[in-house]
Amino acid sequence: MPLAEAAALLEARRFREVCLVEHDPQADRAALRALAAWCGRFSPRVGLEPGLHPETLYFDVTGCGPVFHGEAAFLRQVLRELTGCGRLARAGLADSIGAAWAVAHAAPLAMACETAQPVGMVSGDLPPAAFLIPAGKTRAALGALPVAALRLPPASVATLAELGVHRIEELLNLPRSELPSRLGVAVLERWDQALGSRAELFEPVRPLAPPQAEWNGEHPLTDGQALERLLADLVESVVDQARRLGQGVLRLAFRFQTTEQVQTDEQAAPRWTLEFVRPCLALPHILSVLRLRLERLTWAAPPTAAWVRATQMAPCEWRQTALPGDGETTVPPREMAGLLDRLTSRLGRHAVLTVQLCADPAPERAQRFQLAVGVPAAADAPGPVVAAGAGAVGRRPLRLMTSPCRARATLAGPQEIPTCIWWENHVHAVRRAWGPERIESGWWRAASVCRDYYRLELHTGQRLWVFRHLETQEWFIHGRFD
Repeated sequence: MPLAEAAALLEARRFREVCLVEHDPQADRAALRALAAWCGRFSPRVGLEPGLHPETLYFDVTGCGPVFHGEAAFLRQVLRELTGCGRLARAGLADSIGAAWAVAHAAPLAMACETAQPVGMVSGDLPPAAFLIPAGKTRAALGALPVAALRLPPASVATLAELGVHRIEELLNLPRSELPSRLGVAVLERWDQALGSRAELFEPVRPLAPPQAEWNGEHPLTDGQALERLLADLVESVVDQARRLGQGVLRLAFRFQTTEQVQTDEQAAPRWTLEFVRPCLALPHILSVLRLRLERLTWAAPPTAAWVRATQMAPCEWRQTALPGDGETTVPPREMAGLLDRLTSRLGRHAVLTVQLCADPAPERAQRFQLAVGVPAAADAPGPVVAAGAGAVGRRPLRLMTSPCRARATLAGPQEIPTCIWWENHVHAVRRAWGPERIESGWWRAASVCRDYYRLELHTGQRLWVFRHLETQEWFIHGRFD
């Protein structure tokens, strides 16, 4: 809507927080095309409705019903997965594009009207946003819908309103031969398309081919430097194609044909991949990782053909680097990703691991090792939910022991705070103590955890992280504060 109209509505309703977003038709269309490509899991042919500002996706579901155990189940699954992705959608399924469009757009309004209930549609266990017209019931189902549901031009809808025609069933009572002269041929064309008596086609959204480049030589390539230059040219071509698509490279697949393969007519060609931690378009970094990989390769026979293809891509992350003098001492994510890429290329994929946080109440199981390259980046896992004493939340030692060490403690006070602790054949006096912080796992776990943790400051100044097992009342030292 226009900005002035939106501002007037906001002022009348006295909204305190307002967010105004400028309309971007090109971005909307690009997002709808991306959604159409994602919906290819439901139908082999998915397209956008024609027009400058499409709002609807067309699915050709001919023969897809048995795959989803029925058309009603198909509608439920489509809406369920779209809702799970944060999309608010309505779906209509009918014999024709026009009928499906009509019920998806206008059926909720018609059903809200007490005097005009659409008939011939299956409701049953369908969601409120799903509408299904069985075969042969199109005319009966569309009768109570407004004439705008036929996708008529606004001028034709206004003319029909002046004549007192508001619903499709009222339009059918008018003489068909007189409609073109008064309202134009679009009325009959749209009505015939809704009934399926006139064919209507749509152009499906075709997925873009992944960036790739190839080389076919007349003679085998025996020189290592020439092979490196050739692969660099092929990779540069693939990276340029990915840049034009607005994507960064996550995985490059290399495939070769050798003289030995040609002679023996083998089908399996030598192949290997390069994987990156982050989407990358930096050609020097990609070539440096490629050179490290080429150093590890041994060729049984010289190649006569080569193919390079980007098998996995993702949008690049653009972040501002730190300014000089801002005091930042951590390694930038881009440099860390480059280091992991080079180590993986030289040592192998399974030799470079990273630590991933896990939402586990037990501190010794709150992390796990995973491959640094080749695993989709996931958001940091939330920390365990614990009930802690005052001043103890978020205090964790930097160093945990491989396994908790058994100890003995002397308790004092009503809260049984440790005053002395026996550890490594020595008695250590406790100067200060914080806690308890209870960490407990659920009953459904085989090895349950029920502990009270304390932070202890010894007379030597060293700080320990200890816990008491609430079932056995035994004490353990679990970590040190450095």
